[in-house]
Amino acid sequence: MDYSENFFKSVEHRNAEFNSLLYGADYLKGLQINNLMRVVTKLDFKLLADAVRLKIADKMLNKYQKKRKFQSEPSGISTYESYQKLKKKRIVIYTCILGGYDTLKEPLLEFDNVTYICYTDDAVKIKNDDDTKWIIQQIPEGISKRFSKIMTNRYLKMHPKELFPDADYAIYVDGNIGIQSFLGAYLVKTDVSTGIAIFSHSQRQCVYAEALACISRKKGNRKAIEYQIELYKKEGFPKNFGLYECTIIASDLQNTTSVDVLDKWWKAFLYSKSFRDQLSLPYVMWKIGRKYTDIGLLGDNIFDDGRITVYGH
Repeated sequence: MDYSENFFKSVEHRNAEFNSLLYGADYLKGLQINNLMRVVTKLDFKLLADAVRLKIADKMLNKYQKKRKFQSEPSGISTYESYQKLKKKRIVIYTCILGGYDTLKEPLLEFDNVTYICYTDDAVKIKNDDDTKWIIQQIPEGISKRFSKIMTNRYLKMHPKELFPDADYAIYVDGNIGIQSFLGAYLVKTDVSTGIAIFSHSQRQCVYAEALACISRKKGNRKAIEYQIELYKKEGFPKNFGLYECTIIASDLQNTTSVDVLDKWWKAFLYSKSFRDQLSLPYVMWKIGRKYTDIGLLGDNIFDDGRITVYGH
């Protein structure tokens, strides 16, 4: 099937409007009111305690928050132009859903040169539609037997070349991502020295602030995070180096540097035992003498991109 430039613009404009409603001020205010009502009507003091804890954590985070150093530049190419440019390239878009953590989101569009693959530990449960555009695959046995569910997910996330040796490009997406358009503009951004492109974090640009946020929100292994961060400090890893939003990762599989960087990221993640991959990638880039911007930046706010929708887990 072929698509016109106006078609892509219409789809992405419509989805951008949906995203603005999904993450707009009114929606967020409604969540706050709903949480307040839970505290008042159900005496949910745990929720209240969590809210107070997060408020205190936000104040502590302010010391790390500075004006954003890195602004993502437009790709210089529209979705339609990238669609025309990449028509002959073999592209794989893949995800990994384990333990029923997410519900698989159906891509809106199909393309002759794009293959959608979902790795899962429950193919029967995940495939709720016989007409799905996804190819449902069990986790390779050699991987599933070696690692826990979270480690299996990260291994697949960081080893696209091993999974798809014959593809030109791969895009990993978390299981909560809805794909609404052609993602070729992401692949254009991999035309950097590392062959990798990722979104900048929408709220923070510092690994130390992210570590504090993870601890305050009880994400990951607290002791491991604290040890990891102390190690980074001792090695001289700077504050505000930059922070990636590792929800979507575009890779040029013909660029050997991308394979090397992703493998080094995997090893750093494995060593940390913190279960928070966003903490280790900036450190890896610094450790190998790379700049933050040596990874192509897809944008400053993943929630504003009309090509996709970020749903809750």
